[in-house]
Amino acid sequence: MKNIYKTFALSSVLILLSGCVETIEDNNKSNNDAESASVSAAAAAPVVLLVDDCDGISCGANGNSYKGSGVGVWRYTNKGSGTASLDISLSNVGGKDVTVVFTNERSSSISLPSNGIPLNKIIPDKFLEQKVAETIELGASTFNDIPDHIRHFDKQEMLRQAAENSSQNFAVKPSSQKEWILGNQTIWYVQPGEITEIHTATLRKQTKSGYRTINFWVENGEFTDGKISQTTLDYISEKFTNSVYNNVVSIAGEPWGATGSAYGNSLIDENQPLDIVFVNFDRNSKGGGVVGYFWALNNMRTSSYYKYSNEALVFFADTETLYLTPNGINIMLSVAAHELTHMVNFYQRDVRMSVSDVYDIFLEELTAVMMEDVIGSQIAEGFNDVRDNNYRTWLSGALYNCDFTDWNNCNGQNINSYHVAGSFGAYLLRHYGIGFYKNLLKYPVPRPLGINDRQNSIALLDNVIKTANGEGLGRAVQRWGAGISLLPSDSLPTNLGYPERYEGQFYLSAFDSISFQDTQRLAQKPSVLNGYGHYVTKGGTTADQYRETVAVPSGVSVAVVVK
Repeated sequence: MKNIYKTFALSSVLILLSGCVETIEDNNKSNNDAESASVSAAAAAPVVLLVDDCDGISCGANGNSYKGSGVGVWRYTNKGSGTASLDISLSNVGGKDVTVVFTNERSSSISLPSNGIPLNKIIPDKFLEQKVAETIELGASTFNDIPDHIRHFDKQEMLRQAAENSSQNFAVKPSSQKEWILGNQTIWYVQPGEITEIHTATLRKQTKSGYRTINFWVENGEFTDGKISQTTLDYISEKFTNSVYNNVVSIAGEPWGATGSAYGNSLIDENQPLDIVFVNFDRNSKGGGVVGYFWALNNMRTSSYYKYSNEALVFFADTETLYLTPNGINIMLSVAAHELTHMVNFYQRDVRMSVSDVYDIFLEELTAVMMEDVIGSQIAEGFNDVRDNNYRTWLSGALYNCDFTDWNNCNGQNINSYHVAGSFGAYLLRHYGIGFYKNLLKYPVPRPLGINDRQNSIALLDNVIKTANGEGLGRAVQRWGAGISLLPSDSLPTNLGYPERYEGQFYLSAFDSISFQDTQRLAQKPSVLNGYGHYVTKGGTTADQYRETVAVPSGVSVAVVVK
């Protein structure tokens, strides 16, 4: 199922939950000798930590002692079939920050024992409880209104669900023209929720990139100085064309072109302009909620199945978010990059490669939110919506134990998975680069191992990480979690944290967790560690020696970070 919406939650902290998901074992192998030491539930001999991801003059680990400076990182991964007893004993840590992170390296949930897991001394406070309550309330309107038929790239599923939602008796819209002139008006069929709506918009701006014309439409009544002015639209059109469109196409490919025999003769012509339509989705006088969407059915000609296709290469964006949200213009340009990526993915993957069944909703959305991160600095100096929105919220701790592959679900409740996926995607980009991302967008193997979309996508992501000289998905998730407490600096361990990265014209900014201390909180110990979830405990030490004996279930890694 392909979610092609971009949502933007204005609250900064979400829900503390745990849940159960499908099973795909990560088969990564590690050079770390500690991983080979596992103990069954009945075994008595404890296992120990070994130094991990720590080298050079910035390494703060020396055997089982902290050197006194730099960052010390130790790890143990239980690859056995039963629970292991892990002895943690580190010296020379007095006055230092010690973080212990439990990570599930598998997609299946794992129960944590009632004893043998350290409890957080810093538990969620009233600030977190208040934000969680606000988010639950917001979630009802933010996520439940997304219509299921918009989520699909699969033709038959789109047509089936679209037919169920086609009971309206609107006049049929004339087929979209290939050429428009400024001042033209037309109606657009819009689906921000379950019901199709008609919005009339006027063409207010045109630009061109290569051979493709880009049309900017604004809903009538929204084009005023108090909302979207000509000056604002001129700025948006210039930034979109040069900073968003050109960069997205250079990375991901064209959003439309020759279709061959794909879908028979049901697709729109190959020489389509790109239409961006700004409409007021919900008229609630506030930004947020659903802020943009691309629906692949608009790329198809009208038929008896669904007569409300716009027959256009089009995505829609919310006007109120643009002019009522702080920094709304840059945020909406980031949204445009997100939706354009979905548009490109449909053409490049589904129409040209016929591999839509490989890409589960989580992988489709992961690639789109990663594009926002890649071109954030192209939109505006110092701007990065993934850092300032997704990562900031993820750092709250309430989402550490949510599975990014189980989209918008954590223990059966609705969450904003963009925050989790955005944070993990940003980690992957900074350690594997733009080449890795391009490979992820167009992975050449059409059918990775797996029995459904989600398992296919997990296997695909694991394979692409390995092609970038990584150790696989499970190890990447473990390192992502181990770096939760780290700051970008000269002493940042090679594989951890969010260091800045320059690659050609693209700049990936460092994510500095100290800048988000106002929202960073920890969570109480969960009973279940979700697939690819984390449980984080941390706090300063007063004693010279840190000692702890912890129970480590099979499939769980424990990282200890001292700085």
